[in-house]
Amino acid sequence: MTRDELLKVLDLGGLEADPPPTPTSAGFDFGGPAALPAESSSPTALEVDEWGLRRGRDLLAESERLSGLGLDEFAAADFHAAAFDPDP
Repeated sequence: MTRDELLKVLDLGGLEADPPPTPTSAGFDFGGPAALPAESSSPTALEVDEWGLRRGRDLLAESERLSGLGLDEFAAADFHAAAFDPDP
């Protein structure tokens, strides 16, 4: 089957496809990351209460394996919350 026959079967008429939309024409703005307000910033990625923060400090102090990774107490608190909190 030739190209022309295929285009006729597919009813495409041999027209080229439209170019992909640009970010601004599609309604997206990729101007950069949105800044969070200072009052809502948190040292942890998840919502962690005081007990969770203390648990992160304790885990980091007790585990050579965690401390060897170069993580801080907030990362350890996030790990613990993600693993054990029912709704992190």
